[in-house]
Amino acid sequence: MIQLKFDAEAMFNDMVREILIPSANEAMENVYADIQYDLDLHPNMSKRKSSKDDVELQKAVIDEARTKISVACASYGWALLESYGSGPKSDLQNEELISYIQSNLWNPLRHGFPIVGRPEGEYTNFFGESTESNGNRAGKSLGGWGMGVKPNYAIQNAEKRLERGINGGFVDRILEANTEKFFDETDLNDYFKEVNT
Repeated sequence: MIQLKFDAEAMFNDMVREILIPSANEAMENVYADIQYDLDLHPNMSKRKSSKDDVELQKAVIDEARTKISVACASYGWALLESYGSGPKSDLQNEELISYIQSNLWNPLRHGFPIVGRPEGEYTNFFGESTESNGNRAGKSLGGWGMGVKPNYAIQNAEKRLERGINGGFVDRILEANTEKFFDETDLNDYFKEVNT
């Protein structure tokens, strides 16, 4: 005898691929675009490289257990410095600031936030690059650069807009649109399989 069996697992997998992953990507692409936009509004601290190059969009992936979808927008280097500021003008609400101060990346001659020269020798700078200090300005203010740069809040503003969007139904609207598209374009009969009993 032949019976029809509904393949719920196949439908679930397709829904994850066609609804959840595109929705997560679209939400994070909005965060990425927001950060890029805010970085464009403010002068660049670095003349060597665009801070926008230091923002990376990581597309959605599913963990091995298929229980979690991860999507991220990572900021580093100049994007972090511009968003959170530096020296005495740093955004003190930065949750990573204390970790940075307590790490081996922090200049041991800095007592407080003004930026001072490093002792002689090799060290790892904020960008993770190994570099050498001749020690000529060890413990002395670095002048204009030492006074720091005001934050432009590009990352923080994007995070706030995402949070408001989640609470305001923005992500729900993305999910609804992708769900509607999935059911409009999917023939549910494809999930019924004939099985011999």
